Amino acid sequence: MAIKKIQQLQDWLQTVGKSQNVQDLEEMLDWKNNKPTSPKDYKGTIVDPYNRDFGLIRNQNHTVELPENVDDIINYNGPIKINLANGDSFSGNFEDGEREGFGVLTFGLIHQRIYEILAIEGHYESDILEGNGSISYANGEKLICMFVGGVPNGPAKLFDSENQIKQVGVLLEGKWSGHVWYWFQGGSYITGHVDFFGNLTGDSIAFIYPDLKHVLLGTFTKGQLSLGQLCYVATISFIKAEFPKVTFTIPTVEGPMYTFDDRRTQHHVCNSPLIPDPYEMGTIAIKKSKLHGSGE
Repeated sequence: MAIKKIQQLQDWLQTVGKSQNVQDLEEMLDWKNNKPTSPKDYKGTIVDPYNRDFGLIRNQNHTVELPENVDDIINYNGPIKINLANGDSFSGNFEDGEREGFGVLTFGLIHQRIYEILAIEGHYESDILEGNGSISYANGEKLICMFVGGVPNGPAKLFDSENQIKQVGVLLEGKWSGHVWYWFQGGSYITGHVDFFGNLTGDSIAFIYPDLKHVLLGTFTKGQLSLGQLCYVATISFIKAEFPKVTFTIPTVEGPMYTFDDRRTQHHVCNSPLIPDPYEMGTIAIKKSKLHGSGE
């Protein structure tokens, strides 16, 4: 594997999470020319419960606080902040009683528990989220995405509670679709295709070590290794309209089988403690100490 290609992939993996937008992904995927064109491809659950089919956000019976200069929200035009009786609030712009332009919907405790969401930011068109926006979750994670018809669709980045990049991919109908990259703390990664439910479940999914050379390739279930074997990165390619693509060598038949085991206790480390970690074999060495009086 050429060092230049490894460095190119390393640079992308380290820089893609530095921007809290998806413009770089749109450019990489040539999204303008490759996005789905059929309306049926954008179906899914609308994340904003106050879409134009309900109108609760304009219902005077649910509004507990309005600016002093606002008498009738139904026909209001201009910036506004609305506090609702259920604890939710909206700050943004209204045109003819509908949300239009940038707005922030913040959930109170009731909707936080129902949707596991703290806030939604984005641009509204006739009360529906369209274009770039974000969803802040109750667990501290934040999704930077694009909205089509109020549904997350298109290139997306997921950040963890410490604002570190966690996953990059494409959302369709509000779920991860196709090829994704997943980040672990410490500099390792998982890459592969997700299943129908948007999970990293299936065969030919790869756990790539920080050196971008050693790989555990095999079957994963919701991002956890079920059964895999050691192999190595064979090629790295950057193709227009795709995420970085990596191919791998064929695992040796006689090689050990690896599996994820999280049942660690005071008396149990793992099921196969004698199987060596392939990355540690090249990064850790045990030698006789050269210190005088070390007792060796």
